[in-house]
Amino acid sequence: MAAKMQKTDGIGVAYIGDGAVEEGVVHESFNLAKIQKAPMLFVVENNLFASHMHISLRQPSDMISRFAVANDIPYELVDGNDVVAVVKAAKRLIGDIRSGKGPRLLELVTYRWYGHVDWRDDVDVGVDRSMNDIENWKARDPIARLSKSMIEAGLWSYDQEGTLDKTLDNEIAKAWSKAMGDPYPDAEVTLHYVFN
Repeated sequence: MAAKMQKTDGIGVAYIGDGAVEEGVVHESFNLAKIQKAPMLFVVENNLFASHMHISLRQPSDMISRFAVANDIPYELVDGNDVVAVVKAAKRLIGDIRSGKGPRLLELVTYRWYGHVDWRDDVDVGVDRSMNDIENWKARDPIARLSKSMIEAGLWSYDQEGTLDKTLDNEIAKAWSKAMGDPYPDAEVTLHYVFN
């Protein structure tokens, strides 16, 4: 709202998951954004699971953008694992928002590889998931897909990818080593920066 009142081209962006749309405050936000023509982009990461339940057990439809329709908010439904499609859709929607057309919603359909409370991909408390489904979604890995399309377009090479992988692995290893070597903080610092 500040961007609208100050007449800047700034926008607000809210990232939510498919589970969040089951909260009333989300629907209140959609409604208010529409009524006020707020420069707002709602990005919904629809990974088909909230906590321990598949969307089919929580909602009558797996399409979250139906809530945009209910609030007369234009939306785009995109393969959330296709980086190029996500960028193109986001640019279109942000352009609309900046031209004063009010809020927009971007629904990104993706998948949760790992369990809600577990680091393994084959285990999720209370959720029946097949390894076949998980492997099918892993084959749609957004990073691997982007790399492949960039290599095919001549914009990237396997050598560049290998160099980048090594650089990132080294940065992660250094950060991990530093974190593991740092002393535990004193107990009293746990209350620093805590509002009371």
